[in-house]
Amino acid sequence: GGGLFSGCTSLKAIKLPDSITSLGHGFRQCKLYGFFENCSSLESIKLPLSLSVIEDKTFWGCKSLSAIDIPEGIRSIGYNAFQGCSSLINLNLPNSLEDIKPRAFLGCSSLSTVHIPTKLKRICDEAFLDCPSLKTLYWNATNCALGDYDEKSNLYRYRDIFSSAIERIIFGNSVENIPNNLCRNQRIYSVGIPNSVKR
Repeated sequence: GGGLFSGCTSLKAIKLPDSITSLGHGFRQCKLYGFFENCSSLESIKLPLSLSVIEDKTFWGCKSLSAIDIPEGIRSIGYNAFQGCSSLINLNLPNSLEDIKPRAFLGCSSLSTVHIPTKLKRICDEAFLDCPSLKTLYWNATNCALGDYDEKSNLYRYRDIFSSAIERIIFGNSVENIPNNLCRNQRIYSVGIPNSVKR
């Protein structure tokens, strides 16, 4: 059920069976709660291979979570899904991932390296904001937009996606398009652009 472990501040580790297909939301006093929201002692978790979405707020406030293996098959990471996971250091996103919602990794203050996968189509506003340790970005997305889509103008509206801390971006050999504003306001001193890039 939704919000099942919300507020279990002593929970340190859990392995979920592959029979679980959803980590839904729970409602308490008309507030949306994530499955593991504010499990402040949670250090590790093995997510089931059967998941396709990490729902909104799933790990919000799990400040002891230092590593997570996000399995292949995950297509979307929800709003505020990992917000405040201040011990998370490295992030390898699965190749199946297509969408990162707003504020998904907001406030992951120890996050230093992120690997952006090939099939990612969109990273929404403030997804990696307040991540002052994020220095290295491995970019493999072949056709990814940054920002939220504005239906009225038929354009992507851009607000900051990353904190202004990135020093190095390494583009994969299959990248053809580098999204607008990717390097805006960053401290970049090293960029490797492969011959595959057309735009």
